[in-house]
Amino acid sequence: MKSFRTLTARFGSLYASVIAIVIGVCVVSVLQLAQLRNDADRVMEEAREQNVLARALSGVSAVQGIFESPDALEPEATEQVHELLQSSIGELSELEDYPDDPSRREHQDEEALHSTRLRRKLQQVLELTPILGEAAGRERADQLLRSSRQDAEILRTEAMEEAQQANQDLERRAGAMNVVLLGTLLTAGALLALAFRFVQSGVVRPIRLVKEGAERFGTGELEHRVQIVHADEIGDLAKSLNRMADQLADAQEHLEERVRARTREFLRAARLADLGVLASGIAHEINTPLASIASCADGLQRRLREDRLPQDLLAEYVDTIGREVYRARGITTRMLALVRQEPSKLSSVSLKLILDQAETALAHRASQRDVKIVSRAPADDVQLHVNGGELVQVIVNLLSNAMDASPAGSEVALDASVEGAKLLLKVTDRGPGIPEADLDRIFEPFFTTKAPGEGTGLGLALVCTMVESHGGQVRVESAVGEGSEFTVRLPIDWRRDA
Repeated sequence: MKSFRTLTARFGSLYASVIAIVIGVCVVSVLQLAQLRNDADRVMEEAREQNVLARALSGVSAVQGIFESPDALEPEATEQVHELLQSSIGELSELEDYPDDPSRREHQDEEALHSTRLRRKLQQVLELTPILGEAAGRERADQLLRSSRQDAEILRTEAMEEAQQANQDLERRAGAMNVVLLGTLLTAGALLALAFRFVQSGVVRPIRLVKEGAERFGTGELEHRVQIVHADEIGDLAKSLNRMADQLADAQEHLEERVRARTREFLRAARLADLGVLASGIAHEINTPLASIASCADGLQRRLREDRLPQDLLAEYVDTIGREVYRARGITTRMLALVRQEPSKLSSVSLKLILDQAETALAHRASQRDVKIVSRAPADDVQLHVNGGELVQVIVNLLSNAMDASPAGSEVALDASVEGAKLLLKVTDRGPGIPEADLDRIFEPFFTTKAPGEGTGLGLALVCTMVESHGGQVRVESAVGEGSEFTVRLPIDWRRDA
């Protein structure tokens, strides 16, 4: 099992890596910039030193030029030599007295050695100015000047080499800085890619899975489970959603079982409620065979009392009684099938027979309400493989509802047709119609617009339940003041929906 790590802890590792890399880059950049500044200072310092040496050399060259001129012994020339030498010595003092020289230590040592030697020699030449009129003094001064010039050239060469080295170091460090910057950019890009991948895999994808799971739970897919990607807060949320789905599934199963039980009770109550309606029609229908049986029984009794009962007449009476008994038995069997709690077995039955049974069951009630049932069926009889009792009950409920809405002297139309593998039933009345506000509620159990005591509100609900249980649909069209038309579409073979 994965150990729990919070998102803060997981992101903390990424943050720590980013901070460490940023600090490292900053330290390297600061060091590189310091070295770049030092190299730039070296270049500037060597340029300054070269300028100082150039002025010193210029002074030495000027003194040498005076020595070589015909006026070298003039007082004015001697005074000029004195000024030039003092200026050169002062320039060299600036070279030695600079405290912040960024040059390399070995260069500074070499520079100090030659600079001190050069200044000393120029100082000696300066001390010889009073005796420059003597040949020995002039010769000694000339030797010192030539030697000083050599030392100055050495110093200038040292300065040029140091400047060249500083330039090379500057270019090298600039290149290194470019590498650091490029590495920083690449590292930043890699970190961004890593952070993007981390956020995608660690946050976005788990949240997307949680969102998808919540949406699927919302649509009723309670068997779905959210994948737990990481053991963190989002993983805990996914676990909670899965537990919620388990609880909802259990609650739904319990609720569905209660609904099934209530539905069974509802169907039984609806069938029993219809029993009163059907009983009157069936009682009227059963009177005919009972009247025939009673007539035959009276005839037999009279013939027996008169002792004149031919065999052929006896056989006729017995046949009539038997036929009418079976007819009455068929009527009671149909009645029991309509109110039986468990579904009847499917069987092959004629469409015309179904329509005849429905009309017969309601004939007496139609007569009482002065409403005529007009039935229209296909010319060629159609064989259905259905539960005959349920189909008769559907038609009876629709016709009863239409008759209750119809005024006296009107007609209720029952049209039956076949479209492909579907049975189409239409029941039309010319009653007051159904208000638009009630159209969405008329198939709800116990909803009725009739006066109290005149209806249970179960008839149309039972029709809808039976029809939809066999893969059918019920539709109603109604206009206030014009009447209503109920359309039922059912398979002609209910075995395909089993």
